[in-house]
Amino acid sequence: MKTTYVLGLALVAIFAVGVLSAASASALTFLLAEWLENGSPVTATLLFETPETVLFDEELDGIPIHIVCSVILDGFIGPNGAAEITEILNLSGEPISLVGLTGTADTCTNEDNCAEPLFWETELPRLTLLELMEDGTETFFSDLITSEKTGGQVGYEFECMSLGISDTCTVTEAVALVENSTEGLNIESSDAFTELAGLKLPNCTVGGAEKLIVEGLGIMKSSGGGALTASE
Repeated sequence: MKTTYVLGLALVAIFAVGVLSAASASALTFLLAEWLENGSPVTATLLFETPETVLFDEELDGIPIHIVCSVILDGFIGPNGAAEITEILNLSGEPISLVGLTGTADTCTNEDNCAEPLFWETELPRLTLLELMEDGTETFFSDLITSEKTGGQVGYEFECMSLGISDTCTVTEAVALVENSTEGLNIESSDAFTELAGLKLPNCTVGGAEKLIVEGLGIMKSSGGGALTASE
């Protein structure tokens, strides 16, 4: 019952605050969309998981860094496009600590100037809402992401152990492109889509305001094996 209640709040809070703020900042139109399982609307909470690979790109003390991290997002989807991310795991299935720079981290791959990179995602649960985004004659499914906490942020923490430098990056709202595919729902994050949606890039303590680029791709699947799709 608690999960159903939280997803109901997600629908109200995100639509009232997040969607309207994004729409007012651009010429876009946002309409509620819904999750389908095996072609039928999701009418009760349903477990999902999203294995995701993410590239993070920013500068730390003038040094450009690029790291690639792989995580698994776990949570629930519900009616009217609402969803909740409740846990983020590393590929060993261990929950990543919600306190940055301490506890279990995700061990990432160094692409440039950040040997021995570690990564944490903070502030869970996160609430999301599936929308149909209209930009003139073009339409996209998008997933708006916020923290469940009042005044909370979608947060990331990094540490380049070889450099001895860490950074904290947060943003009020994040967004991902959602596309139907034969493998599941493609969930893609990019700075280009964030800009199209009228939202901002994360602000970082060391890297600066709106400097962190997050490029991610995941496949969202029902934990029960049903085929998930997005629908108007």
